[in-house]
Amino acid sequence: MVGQLVGGLLVTADVAGTGWRPIFLVNVPIGVVALIAAGRFVPASRSPHPLGLDLVGTLLFAGTLVALLVPLAEGPTIGWPPWSWGALALVPVLAAATVVIERRAEVAGRVPLLPPSLLRLRSMRRGFAMHLPFMLTYGAFMFVFALTVQTGLHSGVLGGGLAVLPLAVAYFAGSLAAPRAIARFDTRRVVAVAAVAVALGLLVLVLVTVTTWPNTDYWAFAPGLVLAGAGQALVFACLFRLILLDVPEHLVGVGGGGVTTVQQSGLALGVATLGTLFVGLEKTGVGTAFVVSLAVQAAIMLAIAAGSLTLPHLQARPGETGVSVDV
Repeated sequence: MVGQLVGGLLVTADVAGTGWRPIFLVNVPIGVVALIAAGRFVPASRSPHPLGLDLVGTLLFAGTLVALLVPLAEGPTIGWPPWSWGALALVPVLAAATVVIERRAEVAGRVPLLPPSLLRLRSMRRGFAMHLPFMLTYGAFMFVFALTVQTGLHSGVLGGGLAVLPLAVAYFAGSLAAPRAIARFDTRRVVAVAAVAVALGLLVLVLVTVTTWPNTDYWAFAPGLVLAGAGQALVFACLFRLILLDVPEHLVGVGGGGVTTVQQSGLALGVATLGTLFVGLEKTGVGTAFVVSLAVQAAIMLAIAAGSLTLPHLQARPGETGVSVDV
């Protein structure tokens, strides 16, 4: 969320007439500070049995994502040229090749990028089935909300960053509350209630847009953003725990990497799908496009709420700071 504000400030400042381009340069000082801090504060560690890089599996999986996301993102804006359909046709081929290679790597005793044995675990399989659409809605929301505020309400880039501030504050508060909620309640129910809260927040935004557009003050979105932001924080925290529930200790790093991979893929897929839907509907009006996109996102969150109740039970015992499992 800080990135939204800093990005808005950089674009508005128009440093040396460079427009929006300095948004990339902000990574340079952050990278330098991280490099220095890592040398000073991160303890040295080296595994006695380091894992090799699954180069073939990584390239195939990356190729699958590229073949899927690039046509979905670019196709509607350039008239779906033949190469876009060719790329989409390659997706099942590349995905099947990835599965075959990963299975062979695991059978050979290596640790692949996405170990099939991990994906067969109930917690990961069901958790990923909710984590991917959750991140899809999150990525789509940040994209369409920024476009709505900037192009539909003409707030400018800095205004777009400020408009999302209520969601940022609520997300921060929800993140702080998540450990206590997880320790006190059945995590599945926390996910269900939080996902419903996100859906209700999105529907509040729909109501505000329908009743006030095009004279909407973007601060009128604040109540819906607060509700959605708090719910998103709780869902995010709980899904990580639920997905890694059954992962063997020696594969926790690989499992965590899988969660992050699904997370980033979901963000990109959200922009490529629901973001493309929004752009395609803009000709009917930005407000209409925003309402339709939010309605789809709300439906997905309600489906996640229902699906969370099928996950294994996870709750901390009284007096414990961590969590214990009761499947």
